Amino acid sequence: MKDSLVKNYLYDISYRVVIMLLPLILTPYISRVIGPEGLGIYGFTSSIITLFCVLSELGSATYAVNCVAKSRVDRQELLRVYKELRLFRVLAVVVCYILLILFIVFYSRYSMIFWINSIILIADAFDVSWYLEGIESFKILSTRNIFIRLCSAIAIFVFVKGKDDLALYVTILSSASLIGNICVLFQIKNNESRITGCNILRHLKPMLFFSLPQFAVYINANLDKSILGFLGNNDAIAFYSQPERIVQIVQSILTSLGFVLFPRISKLIADSKLENAKELIYLAATIVVIAGIPMVLGLIVVADIFIPIFLGKGYEQSIIILKLYSPIVFIQGLRAVVCTPLFIPLGRGKNYNISIVLCAFFNIILDIIFIPNYGVNGAVFATVFSELFALILQLWYLRDIINLNKLWSIILRYHKAYIGMVAVIFFVGHWLIKSWIGRFVGVVVAGIVSYTVLMIVYYRNDLIFLFNTFRINQRERQKCGESQGKPKRR
Repeated sequence: MKDSLVKNYLYDISYRVVIMLLPLILTPYISRVIGPEGLGIYGFTSSIITLFCVLSELGSATYAVNCVAKSRVDRQELLRVYKELRLFRVLAVVVCYILLILFIVFYSRYSMIFWINSIILIADAFDVSWYLEGIESFKILSTRNIFIRLCSAIAIFVFVKGKDDLALYVTILSSASLIGNICVLFQIKNNESRITGCNILRHLKPMLFFSLPQFAVYINANLDKSILGFLGNNDAIAFYSQPERIVQIVQSILTSLGFVLFPRISKLIADSKLENAKELIYLAATIVVIAGIPMVLGLIVVADIFIPIFLGKGYEQSIIILKLYSPIVFIQGLRAVVCTPLFIPLGRGKNYNISIVLCAFFNIILDIIFIPNYGVNGAVFATVFSELFALILQLWYLRDIINLNKLWSIILRYHKAYIGMVAVIFFVGHWLIKSWIGRFVGVVVAGIVSYTVLMIVYYRNDLIFLFNTFRINQRERQKCGESQGKPKRR
């Protein structure tokens, strides 16, 4: 428990960036070796497997982290919760795997890829990341999985050589999830076997309550790809999936902060320190604004240069998709640090569920309207608009906690740096450098340098305040850890 918020954030962001960055490094190779058709098949089968994974979790991802975080003070209760939730997850995976078998048998298309991809569902039975997040211990989870992911990347480069190796490619990816979860599980020494009298049914109702929004999240993330797959448009899935993966890599830098904040916010609210929790939320929102908006603008500006270099020929349609999809970085980043950490600790899970379900319903309507008329671009429109709708609705539900005027002022505060960065990027990319690779490198470097300089020039005090706040927070956590480690005098 001695890990500071900063250390936890660095551990978590390292892991999440690696699991997203490795596919990004592999994509230039895989997009050329496997091709749009193979990547489309993989994207479609993965979207279906994800559905069964969501059903097996039954909302336990969010519920379990909150439950573990609140049980940390009582060691016996913590072990009991851990054992009950582990057993519940295993039983749920068994039931969902039986349902998946029935689907594969009756659907019959891409059956081999479905069977191989089903390893990911088996891996869910060994997943204990929720426990480590709940006790704010990210080191084991991050380091072990980073090692597994690096090994899988090496295996792909060594063994996957052509379009006929699609099954091998899927095997390596899905097996990495299973091996990573098993390795982390063996690192946890909880002695839960000593706990007797467990009652897993007490978790059923709250898990079912949280499963509804998770299923809605699945609809937002995968329904469009599933529709395109059932329509047999595998190439379109590949054109969509690759920009989506790029955006997710950038987005993970911001949403990782939300994962780290969640157990801390839960504890502050449980200790009746709501004002402290709000201060932490505004601080995190400022970080998301400073980092997120230039990320979105940067993706839009460099898309024309980046996609041809990164994916190669045949993926030209991904350029417009990347531009349209990039606002997701900021939208989900803001939701992850401002909205998500507050609903459950405040006892407003019902409002959270309503917002996510309405978002999914809105997404379904937009998919029905846009996909027939605009194809894969329509799917992107539906996703972005539905995510924006969810953000606005969640902020409205939290309007008594979050000062919306203050949040809006934070968003608009750094406009000079945004405008200046875009102007520099546009000049470098269109006038200064002519070669494709040179333009891309020049644009990235110019964007980072210009934005950093402008932030220092115009908003130096804000940066100093953020730095000092994190230093104070880290020092307080270290003192707290030292005081907890000292034996009490009798």
